[in-house]
Amino acid sequence: MGHLFGVASLVLEDGGSEDEAIAALLHDAVEDQGGAPRLADIRARFGERVAAIVAGCTDAETDPKPPWRERKAAYLAHLREAPPDVLRVSSADRLYHARARGRDAARAGTARVPGCDRQLLPSIPKIRRLPENNTRQGFFERPDLEAVVAALPDYLRDFTRFAYLTGWRKGEIISLRWTDVDRNAGVIRLRPEAAKTGRGRMVVLEGDLAELIDRRWEARLFAKGSNPGVAVFVFHRDGRPVGDFGKAWATTCRAAGVPDKLFHDLRRTAARNMVRAGVPERVAMAITGHITRSMFDRYNIVSEDDLRLASQKTTMYVDTLPTKR
Repeated sequence: MGHLFGVASLVLEDGGSEDEAIAALLHDAVEDQGGAPRLADIRARFGERVAAIVAGCTDAETDPKPPWRERKAAYLAHLREAPPDVLRVSSADRLYHARARGRDAARAGTARVPGCDRQLLPSIPKIRRLPENNTRQGFFERPDLEAVVAALPDYLRDFTRFAYLTGWRKGEIISLRWTDVDRNAGVIRLRPEAAKTGRGRMVVLEGDLAELIDRRWEARLFAKGSNPGVAVFVFHRDGRPVGDFGKAWATTCRAAGVPDKLFHDLRRTAARNMVRAGVPERVAMAITGHITRSMFDRYNIVSEDDLRLASQKTTMYVDTLPTKR
């Protein structure tokens, strides 16, 4: 299961859609769990696009499978003509495996080589250990955030600000319904089934966040033919939940002059801002939904401004020290 969730996580980090993430979770199902009947089941449950991606990531539907070398050669040839969604899921799968072998090499001094497992190579080659550094360091400074929000479509502006303030994951924000919002008590409760970790959590509505939810309350009405409709979701697009906006996000960031920014950078930024604001780390973790301290620490990244401030403080302190014995 760790492999499947890992591949799906890489797909989402690359800006993949919900369909692509579902396909990532199911990408091995056809070749390992039933062939064509399993693919038909996936199509019935999740739709044609998910089924097409899974089929595109499958190198065999029969049992027994064709010889390994034959299957892989055919699959590589197929990828040359594969659509972008298949390439994204397949690449995430390969990247996950490559990282896993790198970790194996770091722990054991060598990596398992499939060719040796199948006696296709006469001996195990020596593999140089490579450092694994997958800690991402992107975050939003306030002017960059404002530039991006100003250029975003209307339906994504409050959505983005909510992520900046709370550090919630994109899927968690998409799932947020008005039944999760208690405006009288001034709190939002994320349902456990909507949280990536399976653990519900709560955020209190104060300041900018309270104003944002008030705006969303006013925006819950939308035109539906000749009759107005009332949105079930806090963040919606004409009453429908916010879907994949990877292209809109990339286009907006380029226009705002920050082409490398990821939506997930907002989560890292929120964690960093809470710590800088003096929020106790255990409270910040309860808001953002981080379970482990190690992952939260990875998000609490030192920026250039932090280093400059540290240098200024150090200089001011040193200047107060006596210079004579």
